[in-house]
Amino acid sequence: MHSFFIRLVLLLLLVPLLIPQAQARPSMDAAMAALPDRLGPLERRGDVVDFEARGAPGLGRGVTYDHPSAPTRASVYIYDAQQTGIPDGANSPAVQRQFDSMRREIRGFYTNGQDGNSAVSEIRQHIIARTPQLALRCLDLRIERNGTANSLACVGGFNGRFLKLRVTMQADIATAYPLAEQLLADLERDAKP
Repeated sequence: MHSFFIRLVLLLLLVPLLIPQAQARPSMDAAMAALPDRLGPLERRGDVVDFEARGAPGLGRGVTYDHPSAPTRASVYIYDAQQTGIPDGANSPAVQRQFDSMRREIRGFYTNGQDGNSAVSEIRQHIIARTPQLALRCLDLRIERNGTANSLACVGGFNGRFLKLRVTMQADIATAYPLAEQLLADLERDAKP
């Protein structure tokens, strides 16, 4: 009986060590500071846009990257959509809901919203990943508006928030994949102690 109680006490002491502890997410300032100054040939342009300071709780902050001589733009957003406990990676239900919402917003913008004279076609869905925890769920799009543009729209969980990337260009959309991969590599490098 005595050994049973000793084993029970030891088990109760060890269980908290075996359960992964949720880490406090970094401040929004720290999260934005982790974004690179360049994404491949794209240069960070302008100031960080703070959507929450503009009265949009949960929409976080964003930055824009432009190509110096080609019609290519990337936007990166970090936000929480007023949610907590957002898991890292591309495969959680929370990320899937954000991905579905992003698809609806893009389709609405081009078909019956601000730019009703355009057409958007979904080409394919895929994952771009460095690790299972550092991954983006992505959608390749073709946009017909005064010519053709291609767009890569991605979202994933990172450090307790959502990370969204949107790259729009006239070049083949596959040329945007290395930009997403570089963003993840830069975030991975900056996240290491």
